[in-house]
Amino acid sequence: MNAYDEFAKRSDWKPGQKLQLWLNYRYLITLQKVINLSEVNNILEIGVGRGNFASAIIKNTHISYEGVEPSEALQRVVKSSFENLQIYDCSLPHVFQNINKKFDLVILIHTIEHAQNGYEARLWLEDAANCVAENG
Repeated sequence: MNAYDEFAKRSDWKPGQKLQLWLNYRYLITLQKVINLSEVNNILEIGVGRGNFASAIIKNTHISYEGVEPSEALQRVVKSSFENLQIYDCSLPHVFQNINKKFDLVILIHTIEHAQNGYEARLWLEDAANCVAENG
């Protein structure tokens, strides 16, 4: 069991789930104001958590979604909600070397704050940047 498996237990608060889904839908709306999502073919979310942003993408766009989640408990939660969803079992700063694939958009929501320090956060961001396609 890793540290994020404990998060899966603590975050299973049913009354808060509707709020989390709404917040992630708002993230999507805000993202649409910043970039043209019609030009995005695929998204990689690093730190999928319970799959709230995945839900917003899958329900409101035609963009191919893949995710990274190091917690087996959270992977099970997400996979039980969405059929055929590609969730990679790896973690920063080893995402690119494990999936070796490029995406039009790589997004991290509530992820960087889990870094131990600024140096680790920088390594994480460099790893995420390596997953971005040339015109992404």
